[in-house]
Order: sequence, then C-alpha cells, then structure tokens
Amino acid sequence: MKSIARRKAAGRKVEIWFQDEARAGRVWFERGQRPRGARDMRHKAAWIFGAVCPARDTGVALVLPVATTEAM
Repeated sequence: MKSIARRKAAGRKVEIWFQDEARAGRVWFERGQRPRGARDMRHKAAWIFGAVCPARDTGVALVLPVATTEAM
C-alpha cells in the first residue's frame, strides 16, 4: 500500500528541502540570582527559521520576534 504522501505526489515534481531553527538572544542575571521562569520576557530575542534546497541551490529564511502558530 502506498503512503498518502506518495499518492499525493504521484506525477508531480518533488523537491527535498532541509530546515533548521534557532533562537537568538541573551539573558543576563546578577550573580547569585535565579531566572524567574520560562515566561520571563525581560530580554529581547528572535527566532530564525531557514530552509535550503541543494538541488536548486536556493534557500529561504525568516526572522521573527515570536514562534507561534499564527506566525507560522
């Protein structure tokens, strides 16, 4: 039995892309202090999403202030 992806791709050109993501930003704390928690937004950060297609020698990237469902 063929997978759903194979059935949908039948007769179409398929490209292979590779994706990665990272969060850039720093958090500074005084010595002896502990971070307050995951929701502490006292610092600035950005999410970087990138993807490349080696066969086409092309790539794309997004730099976003948040990584939410709506942003995607």
